[in-house]
Amino acid sequence: MAVAVQISGNEQIPGVETTFTENVSARGARVATMRSWRIGDRLTIALAPGGFRASARVAYCQPLR
Repeated sequence: MAVAVQISGNEQIPGVETTFTENVSARGARVATMRSWRIGDRLTIALAPGGFRASARVAYCQPLR
């Protein structure tokens, strides 16, 4: 089930990006984003709308077309 989220924390492109999860599990979430991320980058993810907010770390990146 896709969930709308807001992600921020990209040093190269400041601001907040609204996007959707592709997969959520107890160990993390796969999120499609237009921004470039590197493994180990720290970010903030928040439900859009909603009060849930958490710090996260990029575990893997897969470029998509």
